[in-house]
Amino acid sequence: MFNEMAYPKSFSFEEFGAISTYAGKQRYAENHLKRLGSGSARVVYQIDDEKVLKLAKNRKGLAQNEVELDWGLQQYGTVAKIYESDEDKFYWLEMQLAKKLNVSDFESINEVSWKDYIKFLDILESKRNDARYKSNPKDEQLFEDLYENEYCSGMASMIGDYDMPIGDLRRKNSYGIVKNDGREDIVLVDFGLNKDVHYKYYSV
Repeated sequence: MFNEMAYPKSFSFEEFGAISTYAGKQRYAENHLKRLGSGSARVVYQIDDEKVLKLAKNRKGLAQNEVELDWGLQQYGTVAKIYESDEDKFYWLEMQLAKKLNVSDFESINEVSWKDYIKFLDILESKRNDARYKSNPKDEQLFEDLYENEYCSGMASMIGDYDMPIGDLRRKNSYGIVKNDGREDIVLVDFGLNKDVHYKYYSV
């Protein structure tokens, strides 16, 4: 449920919503919220101890927000929770605040080494893109073993169902650590780049 009380008192969604430009919305957010990071398409601001605001900077950002707002993605348990959003124009969304991921956290929580996980993604990508692909027996055994891991199999299902490129999924800063029901989970915090968005906005 949307809770404007979670925002600083100086932040007004009525004022924010009335701003019609990317730059104007960004200036408003800069003046009222703590900036956590920025990419080529979006800026992330902290709302409180539980949520962040992802704000589009351009059409790429709108497209990525729209992808992340697909509620079907929430069913996989491998992405950060989405709370509220600008559902009409996709200027912004509220997402679960996540702690920065490091390799040791990934390995202790998911019981898989980061190196093996990246290998798993690479083999998965090869299998998707080349029906004739045959890995060597060692890699095939690794892939089969990791597919038994709940986290890896969940990621594989989501990647296949949503046609996600592997590139960004190989980067640690695409992930974060959240607490769900008192348990630490590794989730994707940047998952708006599917192949359609990549083709339209990044392959020029």
